[in-house]
Amino acid sequence: MATREAACHCGQLRLEVEDDPFSVAICNCLACQRRTGSAFGMQAGYKAGQVRVDGRFNDYSRISDEADRKEHVFHFCPECGSQVFYTEPDDPDLIVVSVGSFADPSFPPPTESGYDSRRHPWVELPESIQRSAPELWDSVRPLYEAGKYAEAAERGRELLEARADQAYLFYNVACCESLAGQTAEAVEHLRRSIEMWDGCRNMARGDSDFDSIRGETAFEELMAARRARTEIVSVRELEPGLWHWQAPHPDWRSGEPWEKEVSSYAIDDGERLLLFDPLGLPGEIEELAASREAAIVLTAPWHERDTQSLVEQLGVPVYTPPPDTGEDLMRKFDVPAEQAEGFVSPDLMWLLEGGAGESHQFLAGDRLPFGVEAFPGWTHNDVVLWVESRRAVIAGDTLADFGRGIAINTRWLRGGVTREQVADGLRPLLELPVDRVLASHGGPFDRAALERALA
Repeated sequence: MATREAACHCGQLRLEVEDDPFSVAICNCLACQRRTGSAFGMQAGYKAGQVRVDGRFNDYSRISDEADRKEHVFHFCPECGSQVFYTEPDDPDLIVVSVGSFADPSFPPPTESGYDSRRHPWVELPESIQRSAPELWDSVRPLYEAGKYAEAAERGRELLEARADQAYLFYNVACCESLAGQTAEAVEHLRRSIEMWDGCRNMARGDSDFDSIRGETAFEELMAARRARTEIVSVRELEPGLWHWQAPHPDWRSGEPWEKEVSSYAIDDGERLLLFDPLGLPGEIEELAASREAAIVLTAPWHERDTQSLVEQLGVPVYTPPPDTGEDLMRKFDVPAEQAEGFVSPDLMWLLEGGAGESHQFLAGDRLPFGVEAFPGWTHNDVVLWVESRRAVIAGDTLADFGRGIAINTRWLRGGVTREQVADGLRPLLELPVDRVLASHGGPFDRAALERALA
């Protein structure tokens, strides 16, 4: 059985691997360029049973820029700083080793390349290297933009034969087929994309590419599909008119840094019922909503959770920070301008683009009509709310408990934002008579916990 050894620059951290890797890939993203100090990263994927690690290492965690927001934990030698391998908490059987750490010119060549739009122009790849899905679509985009939808659909189907694991490709092919009048094919490929990622359903609800088939029964059934009613794990009235409940997040996967059960809150002042980041709705609150003027308030647009089904059920307005734009993607995630152009976020698309209900957008510094004030979070559309009538702070992803008490969530900071900058924006909360901190992840917490988080 063939073995290879990877090592850091000083030799303190070593990996012994058995057999060949199951994948070897190049990544041209800016994060990999910074991580490696080179024009691109090159890494080899192994099963955990193939690898033996010897030596000490430090960790650095980073959330992927992809839609799945997967966490990567990079492991460095504490002596020389070499990054030798990384792991993914949601896939404990995976170990990805930096190919340069093998210092072996006979190492198997790469078969895939990602983020080719960030590839340095002098780097030329052999035809044998497969491009990732977004770059693959670059060859189809000119046909789409020229209105040659049937040709684009045909070319897209050829790509699917090679990359049938990409929701992105299935969705784009469905768009072209819809515009080309190929209804059955469009519905089938859209269905496949939704099976891979439910966010495609929300995108399709407001995507004009599907206007020609929007009245088709099969399309309507796809758009109407709902997951089973959310199971409420626990519900508690913290004080008269203030409820906290927990429910399992449908997108949670093993290895996520946050607990499977996430929190939602409701506040009733006798006239109005406010639902904060609602996932499911306890029976007693559902009954109360029928006799109150109600509204949904989101701390971030990606916290829409069960908002759509509740809007359809209760007919309530939604107050939310704005979804990401193409410029936001460029600023937060280093997405190239050509990929960000024309981007429409799937978050709340059914509401903001499709006009399925009443919506109101707000930002930090705004005061909502029912006495709720927004403070800045880690980014412009993840805010922290102050509810004066309940002396309560409500937080989405900026303040969260990932197992060590509530703290500023540094795992997901992007665009050069630092913990200290976030803390500076939130310290004015300490001048207010805060009694409770109601977090989407963990809690509730008291004022002392907030003081520690912002120290």
